[in-house]
Amino acid sequence: MENYLISNLLFLISSIILFNLLTFKKNISLLEGIKYLIIVIVFVIPLTLIAQSNIMLNYVADSSLAATLTAPIEEITKLIPILFLCVSKKIKEKNISDYIFIGAISGIFFMVIENLGYKRIVMSNEFFLGISNISYLDFSISFSHIISTVFISIFIGLAFTTKKKGIKKLVLYIFSFLSLIYIMFEHGFYNYVMSNSLFGIIEYDKANIYSKIHDLTGKNIISTIFVLIFILSSFYFYLYNFCKYL
Repeated sequence: MENYLISNLLFLISSIILFNLLTFKKNISLLEGIKYLIIVIVFVIPLTLIAQSNIMLNYVADSSLAATLTAPIEEITKLIPILFLCVSKKIKEKNISDYIFIGAISGIFFMVIENLGYKRIVMSNEFFLGISNISYLDFSISFSHIISTVFISIFIGLAFTTKKKGIKKLVLYIFSFLSLIYIMFEHGFYNYVMSNSLFGIIEYDKANIYSKIHDLTGKNIISTIFVLIFILSSFYFYLYNFCKYL
C-alpha cells in the first residue's frame, strides 16, 4: 500500500506540473490553481461520497443500478471547481487555459483519491457497489477522470470566455451539455458492465437498451466519425481562442 500511495502521489504532483506547463497561457497562477484542490477536498469528495452512500442505501437490492447511478454523480461533482472558477471575480481576464487547468486539477485529484479508495477496499477484502470482481481490476494510473473533466471543461470555458453572442455562444453551451451527457452515460455503462461481469471479464448483453445505445454511440464507423469530429471541434475551438492570446 505504501508503494501504491507513493506512486499516486508522484502522479498527482507530476500531472499538475505537466498541465501547468501545457496551459502556460492561463492567467491563473500555479499557487492559485493548487488552492482549487481545497475545493475538491471540501466539496467534491464529501458530496460525492454522501450522494453515493444515499444511492447504495436506496438501491442496496440492485447493485448494478447503484453502480450505474454513481457515475453521473462523479462527473457532475468533478465540475464544482469549474463552477467556482466561472463565478470567481479574482481573475479578471480568464481564458480557456484557466478552465483546462482547473478541470485537470479536479480530475487528477479525484482519480488519485478514487484509486486509493479502491485499493483499500481490495486490501480489506470488501465489496463496493456490488462489484464483487473488484479484486480483478487493474488500479494502475488512468487518465480517464482527467480526460473526461478536461473535455467538458473545454466547452464550458469556451462558452464563458467567448465574447460572441447569439447562435455561436448557444452552440458552445449545447456542446458543453452534450459532452457532459456523453461522458456520464459511458461512465455509467462501464460501471454497469463491471458490476455484471464475472472475474473481471468484460461482457455485456447486447440486447439491453443501454448496450444498444453504447454500440450506437461508440462501436460503428458513423459514431466513430462523429466522436472524432466532436473531439477535433473542441481542439479547433481551443486553438482558435488560444491563438488570439499569442
